[in-house]
Amino acid sequence: MLALLALLAQIGDDPVTLLSATADKARAKAGDTVRVTVKVSIVEHKHLYSVKSNTAPTEIKLSTPNVQIEGALEEPAPKPFDFFGEKLMVHEGE
Repeated sequence: MLALLALLAQIGDDPVTLLSATADKARAKAGDTVRVTVKVSIVEHKHLYSVKSNTAPTEIKLSTPNVQIEGALEEPAPKPFDFFGEKLMVHEGE
């Protein structure tokens, strides 16, 4: 969980997004799996690409050897965004 907080602190300087996270366990020990939900609020007129985007997928990276991401990232259904005739799948708002 500390690694996630460090990740959020690094991203938190971005004026485009507000982040919060919750974990399904209050405490975890080495080897435990913890499901973390990250909520991103995006300011008006900005967007994030879907993690499944062919153009520039949004990625989540951790900078610690003690925590790793397992399994596929899940996201709510993205919305189509017209970029000069090209349909991009993005997230806007919350």
